[in-house]
Amino acid sequence: MAFALGCTNGQAPDKPASGGPAAPAKTAPSTTPTPVPTPAAETYDLRGAPVQGATRRTEMTFEVQDAQLSMKVGELAVAGTMSLKSQITEDLEIQEVGDGTVRKGRLSHVLQKSTTTTRVKLPNGSEESNPTEENGPLHGRVETVEFSGGQWKRTLEGPPPTPEQARLLNGSPFEGETYPTAIKVGDSWTETGPELRRWLGSDVLSVRGEVKNTLLAVELQQGEKVAVIESLGEIEATMVDADNREMKMTMGLQGKMRRSLDKAVDLEGSAEGAIKLSGDIVQDGVSMSMSVTGRFTGKIRGSLR
Repeated sequence: MAFALGCTNGQAPDKPASGGPAAPAKTAPSTTPTPVPTPAAETYDLRGAPVQGATRRTEMTFEVQDAQLSMKVGELAVAGTMSLKSQITEDLEIQEVGDGTVRKGRLSHVLQKSTTTTRVKLPNGSEESNPTEENGPLHGRVETVEFSGGQWKRTLEGPPPTPEQARLLNGSPFEGETYPTAIKVGDSWTETGPELRRWLGSDVLSVRGEVKNTLLAVELQQGEKVAVIESLGEIEATMVDADNREMKMTMGLQGKMRRSLDKAVDLEGSAEGAIKLSGDIVQDGVSMSMSVTGRFTGKIRGSLR
């Protein structure tokens, strides 16, 4: 399951196509997805077929609106709200394909930006608002990626990576490797441990829980074979922030994804669920404990050119 996103609460499918007589010639062709007429025993490779020579764009958005925020400095406790919006856009130039997966490419981190707004009520009764915006460590950078000898080699173009960038260059550079290669409609597969850590990112130190994914249907949309995948799960993770401090995260999610099997692209999806973050931070030189509890939404959209 991608997140990144790729955890998704998908958009509802359109009204099923009619089985009546053909439309008049002047009627525009329908874009309504229709079930693929296949035998019950038909199996599908959800990794799909990457298109060598094409560029795959992935756009992801993750938002938390007005989550409950609590901070404590010694015996002083303050409460408030926090809102977060994270945006990621990546372009993958597919240079080489092998065994049905991308084996070599050039990955551009077009956009990696987060905006955070905290509002807290101070002991004197006043309210303080603190909006911040920052780019992620790989924003604007380009890397070459190649799978060789059973592992990924990722090399940043230009200046050498910082320690934080080097940490993020561990593991697989993109999603898709955890999809099953032979599965029937109605069957499920579960991601745990290493699969979830790959999905959450290189900053994750440990992870517990599982995400259950189910292939709900395979449809034809404008002649393209599209898999509809539902995901449900509960996750607990320990991760590090930009200053190498540990943060605890718990997340419950429900989502749905539409994935092109002909192009190996996650076309669209969304997710939602409860989330809690907690840990110790340093702000303006002052150490404090922090907890954020709320709900998140996530969206993903992919295309090929």
